[in-house]
Amino acid sequence: MWVFGAGMAGLCAAARARELGAAPLVLEKGSRAGGSMLLSSGVVWRYRSFDEFRAQCPDGDERLQRLVFDGLDEPFADSSAIPTYLVSRATRRHVTVALSGDGGDEVFGGYRKYQGELLAERYRAVPAPLRRGVIEPLVNLLPESKRHPLMEKARRLRRFVFPAFVKPVCEESSDGISRASFVRDEGEALERARFVHQKFECDALIEEYIEGRELYVSVLGNNRLQVFPPREIFFEQVPEDIPKFATFHAKWNRAYRKKWGIKNGAAKQLPEGVEDHLKKLSRKVYGLLKIRGFGRIDVRLTPNGEVYVIEANPNPSLAEDEDFAQSAANAGIGYDALIQEILDEAFA
Repeated sequence: MWVFGAGMAGLCAAARARELGAAPLVLEKGSRAGGSMLLSSGVVWRYRSFDEFRAQCPDGDERLQRLVFDGLDEPFADSSAIPTYLVSRATRRHVTVALSGDGGDEVFGGYRKYQGELLAERYRAVPAPLRRGVIEPLVNLLPESKRHPLMEKARRLRRFVFPAFVKPVCEESSDGISRASFVRDEGEALERARFVHQKFECDALIEEYIEGRELYVSVLGNNRLQVFPPREIFFEQVPEDIPKFATFHAKWNRAYRKKWGIKNGAAKQLPEGVEDHLKKLSRKVYGLLKIRGFGRIDVRLTPNGEVYVIEANPNPSLAEDEDFAQSAANAGIGYDALIQEILDEAFA
């Protein structure tokens, strides 16, 4: 019995095989147990020549190292390349073509998404004037197809107002939101939506991006609502020309927040009448969505003084150092008293 790789998994497999009465032979392309990942094909790109590559592990099997260095046309971050190759080579004696799964589906369009990628690559090669002036107008003339609803969605997206913002509808706490969530055109929007589908396996929401200050308005109660002073997220070290919004890292990564001067605090001075408008708007949204107990309304304030609701959060964090509790503190309600009020509302 052969076991390829003397990493933890390989050694465990060999030990179990020995317990079952087999005599396993462990083959390792490196010079030490547990060294598979060090010389895996995923790090081949770091070396300019085979000699430099082999110098990192001179006692390893030169034939296998040469196979890794010469046999793959792109890096794979998986040390299974060697045994996969040997299995494929053995299979080749019985079948015409043996695909290992490493790249085969992408090359031959084994999945629909890869077929789409191949078509998209060809489409991108068409000169832009021809795409916009001829192909896209013809596509817009096509009748609606119930068989292919994505085509109709793509047609509607071409008339969308950009820049836009793309996020997963199934996540919370800004999971799935990064700098790449900001998209400037249809191509970037579809690419990000495709990423959301594959990464989170849920629908993607594409919405118009609103430039401006991001404010958080906390609301407490059921029948008699208390609206606390607004909070704001500040991006003190982020360059002016970079869009500013609360990504996952901007919320939860302390090192990232420190690097870019990202802080949450009481909202800076607002234009006349805006704070009263925020209170009325938050009460209305809170009631229309039938939020109970407590909630937070997230809004954007544009440079022109317009207010846009971007999200209603019916379950914001109640940690003492988070926006809801801090906003209550600004209104004169201590943390213990706040939690007690929430409990009272729940049992009322």
